[in-house]
Amino acid sequence: MVSVRVEMNDYRGKPKTYGGDFILARIHSPELKAGAAGVPEDFNNGTYRVNFTLFWPGSVKVSVLLMHSSEVLSTLCQAKEYCNDKFIFTGTFHNSTLQETSRCDIHLSTNETVCEFKDERNQESFSCFKPKTLPCETLHYTRSRNNLKYTSKTEPHAPKLTIDKKRNITMSWKMHGFPCISYSPCFMDGGIYIAQELDRLAGGENTVIAISVGQHLRPFPLKFYVTRLMNIKQAVTRLLQRSPLTRVFVKSENTRELNSEIIWASDWHGHLQNLALREVFRGVKVGFIDAWEFNVAANSFDLHPNRNIVHNQIALFLSYLCGPSF
Repeated sequence: MVSVRVEMNDYRGKPKTYGGDFILARIHSPELKAGAAGVPEDFNNGTYRVNFTLFWPGSVKVSVLLMHSSEVLSTLCQAKEYCNDKFIFTGTFHNSTLQETSRCDIHLSTNETVCEFKDERNQESFSCFKPKTLPCETLHYTRSRNNLKYTSKTEPHAPKLTIDKKRNITMSWKMHGFPCISYSPCFMDGGIYIAQELDRLAGGENTVIAISVGQHLRPFPLKFYVTRLMNIKQAVTRLLQRSPLTRVFVKSENTRELNSEIIWASDWHGHLQNLALREVFRGVKVGFIDAWEFNVAANSFDLHPNRNIVHNQIALFLSYLCGPSF
């Protein structure tokens, strides 16, 4: 273990007497292509201690990045609570002969008629203005429109299925429920809530579930994210009660591009959500894949990390499957 002391100055160059800054730190050995994330400790007086675990022998370089000062963070926290109406979600309704669109959102404050899509058990919902002629059940997909492209990929967010008959492996992927921030269509048949999907599963010793939720919820108040997590946690608990041998994993968020729109996409929001994720699932029998730590260790700021980082994340995931039960 090695520790590094960090001292912060204000904009005038004078030592700060308070904490609350957001920093990311890592050690790395470029010649070995090795890296590890550090754990900052805030003393609330302008000084920090960053602890690093030395996982390999040899010399290392230390990198400490000031992502946001405490002054900036106060603005970001306010923006997260009150500026999430800058996203416009459009729902597309259609049948065999007609297509109509209308605005959708988590909450629509209006006296107009709306279509509410609600998970009665978990009390989560979103709404769309009712189209002029088509019924609510004809909602086919949603997409978002904002000043920043969430991703350059254009393929629709529809359910995906892969089958390996030789090894008897079936793998399926589904997008989590609304909101889905993407210009590409997010189809409703793949966008049910995670808690609902978990309640539909029988589970079993040959069933493995990986859950990742976060990036699409960054623009919204933290309490909205926590509510979603609590519903997922309760569904996981129900699943493990009826099928204790089912293995469930949760994955933390990736860091993302530094040129992302910081008001809603800052990694500070991701950091808070990762803390909430750990706290909500504390004491629940789930495995944890710390994608955040992988990205910090590799100095990666990419919503969709490179293949090497993804390979290492999958290798960690598979090591849990092939090793002792957690």
